[in-house]
Formats: sequence, C-alpha cells, structure tokens
Amino acid sequence: MPFVGKELWYLPESGEFAETTHGGSVVPIPPSEVIYKAVYLSQPESGPLEQARARVATLDYQGREDIYLLRPTSGSDGPPFRSALVYRAAGSSEVERLRDPRRPELNSKPLLRTQGRRYQALGIGGSFVWEQDLRYGRPGYLLTGTSGTSALWRVTRLEADALDRQVLTLAPVRLPHALPMPTFVGVMDSALRQFFEEHFAEFSVAVASGAYLAVIDRAAHLTEGVLAHCLRGIGQRVPRTLGERLRAAKHVLDNKTLRPKFLLSELSYFRAQKLRILHPQSHEDQVQQRGSTVRPEVGLGVATDVSELLVEVGLARY
Repeated sequence: MPFVGKELWYLPESGEFAETTHGGSVVPIPPSEVIYKAVYLSQPESGPLEQARARVATLDYQGREDIYLLRPTSGSDGPPFRSALVYRAAGSSEVERLRDPRRPELNSKPLLRTQGRRYQALGIGGSFVWEQDLRYGRPGYLLTGTSGTSALWRVTRLEADALDRQVLTLAPVRLPHALPMPTFVGVMDSALRQFFEEHFAEFSVAVASGAYLAVIDRAAHLTEGVLAHCLRGIGQRVPRTLGERLRAAKHVLDNKTLRPKFLLSELSYFRAQKLRILHPQSHEDQVQQRGSTVRPEVGLGVATDVSELLVEVGLARY
C-alpha cells in the first residue's frame, strides 16, 4: 500500500528526490525544492556540535537513521522561523519511476524501474528525543550545516498536520545578521531574565524581517534591562526610566571606587545614550516635529550597538 504524502525516495541513479503517487510509482520532486540534512542535539556545546557537524558534512548519509531529512513547508510564524516535515531512513527497494519531461532520455518507457532509498515522514507519538525534550521543557536543536551556530536551529514547537505527520517549528540560534547568542542564564533575577528572553526574541524577529522601527523599540527595552542588570550588580538603586538609569550609570563611571566593579564601560554608556536619543524619534510627535521618521538603515544599524552592549556585559557572545 503506497504511503502518499508520507514518503520520500532518494534515487541514486539520477541523484534526485521523489515522492510516492497513488499508483505506488514515484515521481521526482522539482529540483528547486530544497531538502536539508539534519542532526538532532540536546546539548549544542563544542564537543557534540563538532561531532554533529561532521555527520551533517558526510556524503554517505543515505540510510543512516541518525541523520534526518527536513522538508521545509509553509508556516504561520514567518521569518526568521522555519517549519519543516521530518523524515527518517527506512530501507531501500526497487521502485517504478514515472517518466520525467525534464529528462527525455529516460522517457522511452512509461515507467522506469530503479533502486530507491526510502525515507518515511515521522508521526506524532513516536517517542523521538525532541518530543521528550519539549515535554519536559528541555531545549533541543537541529543542526543543518557546517557553519557552526549559524546553522543551528532550536525546536520551538511540535504539531501534527492532517496526515499525522510531525511539523516542527524551528528558530535560528544565531541570525545571519551578526546578532550574538544570548546567555541570560547568569541573570539571577528570574523576572529580569524572562524580560531579556522575551525582548531579545522579539528583537531578533524584528531584525530578521527588517522591521526597523520595532528594532529601535526592542533595542531601547533591552538597553533598559542592561542598565538594570549592571546597577543591581553593584548594589545600586535602579531608577524607572532609561534616562534616569543612564544618569545613575554616569555617576558610577565617575566614581573611582565603584567604576572597577561596574560591568558597563564608557563606550557602552555612549551606545546606550545613542539609543535613548534615537528611540523617541520614532514616536508620532517627534515625526511631526522633524517632518520625517528614522531611516531604515539607521534603525537596523542599532542592532550592532545592542549586540555589542549585550556581549560586553556578559549577556551574549559571538
């Protein structure tokens, strides 16, 4: 019985992927449809990451059950998220390949028998390791390439489609916009840590989608959090607004006793001042007064300032 919609075939003779039809034959999928190799990781530290990278890079991956295939599909989240069906190797057999108008030399017969390697779509409830990790709130990752953390995707959601296939929603661990990897685990205040996580996630989405006004807004909120983190770290009171927090930071930087203990440098202080000045310029009253809003290039440019700010105070790393 053919598993229409639930099987992929790799055809070594022609070097292409195909899928099962209702008659049981297979038909090649368009070459423009990209299929990714992927390896699952629960702990993406240097050792496991290097081992997974080596597996992804291997040419002879067909038939290996520890290397999955991801078939991207449309998702509701938009960039930078990615949704994909997941396939696992399930043996080899001879299949009947339908004629392909792109390859006239193979069309002398309606069907061509060829050897194929079968991949089966994973279903819900298969006790796969990422299902367990999601159930217990543990982070899980899929590595799709050899370029380190820029090819590492965190599993954020698991759903079943109408054919009971697993649909994974993936978020990039590191965006291709030179944003750093956040390391908020060291923030002892749980409420502040959650604040950082939520705003950095929204900041990343804004950068990836080019929403420059949202980038400015999230950058200002993250800067407020950074100032709170730094001031609390030396036992100082945290004022309410960003401007007041910057005045408190300047007082610390001018104090020879407190300055060596302060995480914020003078350069980062001026980065934060830039964001304080820029943020109101995106508001309606400022736009009316100036006659123009912030240029997209300027808005997106603050992503670098926030990245450097987070890295310097130990809340992110490149």
